Amino acid sequence: MSNRHLLRCDPARRLVMQALTRAHARGEDYEPDIGAVRAILRRALPKSPVGVVRWTLQLGCTPEHLQDVIDGRGDPDDGILDALGLEWVPSRGVYADPLHDREARVLQQERWAEQLRRSRRIERSAPIPDSVRNMFAIGVGVPKLKPNEEK
Repeated sequence: MSNRHLLRCDPARRLVMQALTRAHARGEDYEPDIGAVRAILRRALPKSPVGVVRWTLQLGCTPEHLQDVIDGRGDPDDGILDALGLEWVPSRGVYADPLHDREARVLQQERWAEQLRRSRRIERSAPIPDSVRNMFAIGVGVPKLKPNEEK
């Protein structure tokens, strides 16, 4: 059974979903190790240089970093993990799909929470920083118009 008609997204995620479907049909969990993840990335790699550049931009990395991951000189991180739909679970030493694994889901939520920190609010009681005051001209006097003068 192919999920190709459902997943027009990333080719690597499609390969992960196909492997996940096959494992579930056998009654097993699909938890690839780093070698299997690298093999998936290798299979999903576009053939043209332009395709590689476009795919790495979608993954949020450089072509050099992707090549390092595939060659074993680096580990997949952030954008690559999000595109694959996998999360590294150090306690088991495998990658797991956060949609099917609670521990992987918790780790993914923690990683996202670190990446997407909320910006600091400027409270009304706090003094306005100079950079913000100058940027938006807050508190800067506006030229006054004479009573009969139009804008």
